[in-house]
Amino acid sequence: MRQFSAPHLAALAVLAIFGAGSVYLARRARRPVVIAYARGLAVLIAAGWAGEYLADVLNGIWSVRYDLPLQLTDAVSVTAAIALWTRRQLAIELTFAFVGELLAALTILHEVVLVDVRDRAPICLHRGSPLA
Repeated sequence: MRQFSAPHLAALAVLAIFGAGSVYLARRARRPVVIAYARGLAVLIAAGWAGEYLADVLNGIWSVRYDLPLQLTDAVSVTAAIALWTRRQLAIELTFAFVGELLAALTILHEVVLVDVRDRAPICLHRGSPLA
């Protein structure tokens, strides 16, 4: 996805809308609604993370060497889902720490052309992780 292309701008718009909506919901909605929203987002993040591995298996490209080591993107996905589901302080702090590290790494690599689902999935998942 090229920077500032139509799909990129659409992804940024969705992130901005959901980000603003998440803040509004967290401040205005009743606790059960907020918990349901947070848990739904946790399930969405976990499903996207698992879906990346499923796509690798279905495409026949899963390998122990590439997919098995825990990557920073995996750590962000897992901790964000745990933080949203449990609302535990440590998980929340780890999510912010991992997101900060990931954003620093992505800032360096922002010129990379992404053409594969394996490349897009981590970016999509972790642009959503700050919503956690």
